[in-house]
Amino acid sequence: MTVIRKGQRWYVALCALFVLGVTTFISLESYGGAPRVQDEINYFFMGKIFQSGHLWLDALPANDFLSYRFMVTEEHIYSLFQPGWPTIMALGHLMGVPWLMGPVVSALSTVMLYYVSKELFDQRHAFWATIMMSCSQVWWFQGASMMSHMWACLLGLLGIYFALKVLSAKQQKQIYFAALAGAFLGAMFTVRAGTAVALSLPVIVLGAYLLARKKLALKTCVAFGVGLAMLGSCQLLYNYLITGNPVVFPQDHYFNITEPVQKCHRLGLGPGIGCPYEHGPDLVRGGFTWNRAFEVTFIRLSQLKFDLFGTGVALWTGLFAIFSHKYWKQKIFCFALCASVIGLYFFYYYHGNLYGARYYFEITPYLMMFLVSSWISLIGLVNRVRSTRYIWCRRALVAGVIAFPLTLPVYNLVEGAEEKHKKYEGSWRFIKAVEMAEQESTLENAVIIMPNAKRSYWAGFAQNQGDFEGDRIYVRDWGHAMNARLKEYYPDKAFYKPRMNDKKVEFVPVKISDMHGKIVIEGESLFPISERNQGYAVTQSLKPWLKAHATRQEHLLFERTQKGSWFRFKTYVSTAGQYNMSGKLTSGPDYGMIRFTVNKTQIHDSFDGYDPEVIVKSWHARQPVDLQEGWNTITVEVVGKNDESKGFVAGIDQLTLMKK
Repeated sequence: MTVIRKGQRWYVALCALFVLGVTTFISLESYGGAPRVQDEINYFFMGKIFQSGHLWLDALPANDFLSYRFMVTEEHIYSLFQPGWPTIMALGHLMGVPWLMGPVVSALSTVMLYYVSKELFDQRHAFWATIMMSCSQVWWFQGASMMSHMWACLLGLLGIYFALKVLSAKQQKQIYFAALAGAFLGAMFTVRAGTAVALSLPVIVLGAYLLARKKLALKTCVAFGVGLAMLGSCQLLYNYLITGNPVVFPQDHYFNITEPVQKCHRLGLGPGIGCPYEHGPDLVRGGFTWNRAFEVTFIRLSQLKFDLFGTGVALWTGLFAIFSHKYWKQKIFCFALCASVIGLYFFYYYHGNLYGARYYFEITPYLMMFLVSSWISLIGLVNRVRSTRYIWCRRALVAGVIAFPLTLPVYNLVEGAEEKHKKYEGSWRFIKAVEMAEQESTLENAVIIMPNAKRSYWAGFAQNQGDFEGDRIYVRDWGHAMNARLKEYYPDKAFYKPRMNDKKVEFVPVKISDMHGKIVIEGESLFPISERNQGYAVTQSLKPWLKAHATRQEHLLFERTQKGSWFRFKTYVSTAGQYNMSGKLTSGPDYGMIRFTVNKTQIHDSFDGYDPEVIVKSWHARQPVDLQEGWNTITVEVVGKNDESKGFVAGIDQLTLMKK
């Protein structure tokens, strides 16, 4: 420990550099320096919008092709996410390294973890907590991503650090530390508002207690409140500018647009909690009950246990810290921070129990402090055995307790990290291939129609400039008939589609004249369905069923249905006339019979979806359908089921309308 004290700055710097190096490697090698999921795409593109000097974009005529999940594209174009992290992403775009923002914030968070732990416990706790967190896979992979969690974690650590400094500082400095604590927690409100409120609550309660005991000056508490209000009000101002109401967040406005059930996106318990169209079939029919809330919380904590500590043994060992009398005030404070956040998300139901560990990410530093405190207490307990008869046993136990945390980085590298690397490593290949082809091509004044598959579509959306201007515009592929409308929006541009050939992308010219008279509708592209009755329509992967042979390995699944259930969607037709209708429809042991209605004309050829195995079958309507120029409505209704079928499920892989 003497060596540690003398080299304190060095080992903290080394831990930060180690985290910076690992997260940068993961960001480039596992994630490809590109956003992976919808949330990151939104943050990435919001950063581009902010970099252009705007908070939103004015709606464009081609919104149908440029729309994206979690993006509002009505009068203005903006994301449902909060502005705190996109502001940092804008800085990354400005420097040309948006992928580096996460690793830099991770390194800074590692430094602040040390200082918070030192302020709350002591230097020995800070040393081991910093070492252990630097070797945690959840710290690596969240830090390498473009998600907002690490930035929120850093702001939370800064807020807690300065709140703790108030208790140890001289009276004349307390007011400044309090103002900084409030400011950082207020800034966290612009990143993850709920977590910021939950973390601020124990600090406010502690401050009120000390104020009542006259151990804290009133002006210090006022300074904290002013700092909290000044930075936190930036979110309210952003809400007002975006939605017209300071207390209506963009995400609330988004869900009110996409969901027929208003105010489904909120905290609480009951049948109206959770948005069925956006969230899919994970929601329980009876609503979010106490039992379901306990079940979801347990699953989330189980995921966090594995990601943070690598093994359940570490968590159960960490519980020993609660029963150790030393540092009990500090442990109560840590426990209050963790319990407040976990308690908040106890009432939050999003996608059932998925994405569990992310909700609690901002409290991982305090959980790690708990764990380290337990190990140190165990070492102290063993060292109390003074008998020379048991000295070798004592030394072995101490060595085991010390060696246990040091095995965590090895475990993460061999097991957890490798698994996550494989999970994400292939998702950005197409993105990089398109970027490479774009750099090598001589395309000018072009519209590039990206395939509607998830990864490539995300890449196309993110590659547009922040103002949707420029020599090349990337749009979503909605099928031949709707793509023909692009000529109306971009009459002077040439049209291309990317095609992968031997791991290299080439841009193939597309003739608009070839798009008329044929409509191809991919079932999964219809999600989310805006109109339905008695059932949920969601996108489902068909990869687990090897005999299904879907066109893009996905289909639109209509489940929780009964006889009479239906859903409805619209498709655009550029040339009126009679069309032959066919499709690739999913069958299975619990699938029912479905019937199509085009506009107001019923097609008599119903489809029996029963089959002992899940497969995709071809279907053809014997009668042609009349389609008008413009928008046409297609209704899919469950009209019954085969006697051998176990249910009324329906699935659509692909529908085709061909002009006669």
